[in-house]
Amino acid sequence: MKLLGHFDRAEPDILVGWVVDLDAPGRRIGLSFHVGAETLGHGVAATFRDDLLAAGMGDGHCFFVFEPPRLLTPHELAAVTVRLDGYPFLFTAASRQLVARALPRPEGTGRWRCILHIGTEKTGTTSVQAFLALNRAGLAERGYFVPTSLACGADPAVLNSDLIAAYARTDDALHRLRGEGPEIAGFRARVAAALAAELAAAPSACHTIILSAEHCHSQLQGGFEVEGVRQLLAPFCSDIRVLVYLRPQDEMALSAYGMMVKEGRADVVALPSFAETAAPQRAMGWGYFDYAALLARWAAEFGQAAIMPRRFTRTALVGGDVIDDLLATLGVSGDGLVRPARWNTNIEASAQRLLAGVNRVLVGRSEADVARVRSWMVPRLAPGGGVLPARAAVLAFMAQFKDVNEAVRAAWFPGLATLFAEDLGHYPETEAAAAPPEMCELLVRMILADP
Repeated sequence: MKLLGHFDRAEPDILVGWVVDLDAPGRRIGLSFHVGAETLGHGVAATFRDDLLAAGMGDGHCFFVFEPPRLLTPHELAAVTVRLDGYPFLFTAASRQLVARALPRPEGTGRWRCILHIGTEKTGTTSVQAFLALNRAGLAERGYFVPTSLACGADPAVLNSDLIAAYARTDDALHRLRGEGPEIAGFRARVAAALAAELAAAPSACHTIILSAEHCHSQLQGGFEVEGVRQLLAPFCSDIRVLVYLRPQDEMALSAYGMMVKEGRADVVALPSFAETAAPQRAMGWGYFDYAALLARWAAEFGQAAIMPRRFTRTALVGGDVIDDLLATLGVSGDGLVRPARWNTNIEASAQRLLAGVNRVLVGRSEADVARVRSWMVPRLAPGGGVLPARAAVLAFMAQFKDVNEAVRAAWFPGLATLFAEDLGHYPETEAAAAPPEMCELLVRMILADP
């Protein structure tokens, strides 16, 4: 089998491309077209194109044109996948070349029950992972086993099972992220073998695995990647439940913005616009905030009954705390379990404005100068809640997710009037001014001049 192809166009009313098996050029390849978990329809790559014939693409009968049953929105176009019937490959809107997809999903056959916490990001996941690391022994006494083999982070005090997302990524994404090259299959085999060995040695009284991997939210944007998660876990687990915390998108965006500013990014916006006419922006993409698509992807693979969405707000969380909520969801008593120190990765508002200005001033300077300024400045910034945009800007940002949040409410929280409370009274009428560039420039010069 030697498959070649390209996804040429993805527009609201048409999807166009070609695919051929050069080892069997007369074979017409069936296709299915999807937006997230929804199947739009089916087709066959069989139309003739003379340029494909001239290029040696079989007999040239390998072109496809598919007209969706409705006009697709820009956000839906970003989630389009085209699957090849009978072949472990597909096209995505992000990668127009053929990419490998996960193997067919296995049935759950193992003895374990699994609680897989997939974030979302910016919902106390580091605190959850620190809690799991601190209390492995105590949880095991209660029948809950926390594996370590899926965590590759440098901090052993935080059990982030980030190898789950890495395992499930497409081959090309995994190559870009990890540089695995031709050893990708070996990498996946090693991950599965290490998990198998650890579970085989787990205490016999344990019945449930707890895993936390928030990159499953941000990195696994296609249903075919969620299949990869099932491929990894199903051989060990007869029952897999997916726990996901949903935070109001304005809070999510501002927390992510604070993280990126603290990391040194100079070109990010706090509240991105996803309108077609919006100028290019550096920020988290639409999929980061589309909770309806997120839940649909995971429900399509594991079943709606297996998905456990929770709202990440102080009034919705048990005890107003994510760890208390996790324990209540598991049905586990917290008596005798150790609580980690609270994690706050954001900084105080005025400090964040100053750092954002300094980041812009540092653009174009040497790596040594940037490192020197940041190593002096960042540890000295006080923690806090970050900037607060003007209320009107927040209302405009949240309006983009009105339909998304209503779909989540109707499907998963029908007893609520709204998914999230709409009280935005804590936002100011006007946003505080940015730090003056001349002041940021002066600060950078002072730091660099200090021996």
